[in-house]
Amino acid sequence: MAWSTVIQTFSAMVAAISVLFGVTSWRRTELGKRRVDLAEETVEIFGKLRDAFQHIRSPFSFSGEGSSRERNEGETPEESEILDRANIVFERYRKYENTFNRAYALKFRAKAYFGKDVGNCFDEMFIIRAEIFSAAQSLARSWRDQGRRKMNQGQLAQHIERMHKNEEIFWETGGEDEIKKRINNSVQRIEDVCTGIIQPRPTLKVHAKSICCAIARYIGLASYE
Repeated sequence: MAWSTVIQTFSAMVAAISVLFGVTSWRRTELGKRRVDLAEETVEIFGKLRDAFQHIRSPFSFSGEGSSRERNEGETPEESEILDRANIVFERYRKYENTFNRAYALKFRAKAYFGKDVGNCFDEMFIIRAEIFSAAQSLARSWRDQGRRKMNQGQLAQHIERMHKNEEIFWETGGEDEIKKRINNSVQRIEDVCTGIIQPRPTLKVHAKSICCAIARYIGLASYE
């Protein structure tokens, strides 16, 4: 008789837990699905941003690339060639503008779901974009002034140092490329966070739920799943 009472009490407890899971499971399922979908989208967009930067900063160009810009009045053919070269990154960027716009829109949701560090990774990509644009504008002046503007030894040294620094941002140099390192670091941080969401490790809660499901099936109650 005592065992019958224990079994009845335990069955009632399991049934109550089952109802609780039933009331809240739809919310957990929907929230979990949104998190997974957002994590997959975030990983995807960062992969596309990395590919975009690789093309934008590629040192290889074809004849006429960068020539889509508006010409200045009185511009010489030599100046046009220099300014076209600096315009290459802007011309290439336009092919990926929608990708960057999508990333900007995605940033706020990703930050809300996954935390400040994920938001910082998005910010890093936009900062790098701004640095590349700034380097291109500076190089347009530096390349145009090279050998054309009179400079003393100190001014020339500063000019060359500034020009080389901007060229390291403007072009992917390979080896110790700091811009590429920063891009890859942000992509890796995003993958570390999002992979754990897309393919989570079983938690104690998951194991406990599995045990409850097994007990419910054993005593003939409805499955939690």
